[in-house]
Amino acid sequence: MGLGATVKQTSLNIMQVVKRPPQVYPIGADNLFTIVGGPVYIQGLFFYADEAIDNAGAGTTMVVQICGVAADSAAPTAIATAIGGVCIWPLNATVPVPNLAMNIMPTAAGVFSVVASPGSAGGDNITVTVATASTVGMCSWYVLYFRMEPAAEIIVAA
Repeated sequence: MGLGATVKQTSLNIMQVVKRPPQVYPIGADNLFTIVGGPVYIQGLFFYADEAIDNAGAGTTMVVQICGVAADSAAPTAIATAIGGVCIWPLNATVPVPNLAMNIMPTAAGVFSVVASPGSAGGDNITVTVATASTVGMCSWYVLYFRMEPAAEIIVAA
């Protein structure tokens, strides 16, 4: 294998991390990330609570989609967590897994990996739809992924 092929293969073997800066999410749909340049192999999707996430004790309800396909049970799930808490999306038909400080991946409920590609029928975006907004709290979203093509990446949506 030549140097060029070695460099290309090495770039595909490195896990990538993309972070969306903290913000409060109002009721409605928001584009979090956009997939560009080719398919990606998503290993993890979660948010970190920069501030407490709550809705008067009832939790904030969210549904996440990747290229138009639910990354959870597709039923709004109430999430309330303290500052520093994480909430992992299962990437399958189960509910998100909140915890105060940490979570194991895969979780007991089973976190799966997914392959997503730009140009799919469901679009190129990773979105969150908030059904019940938090009265306080900001969160930062993260995606852990591998490129399947050298030009493939996930970028923060505008």
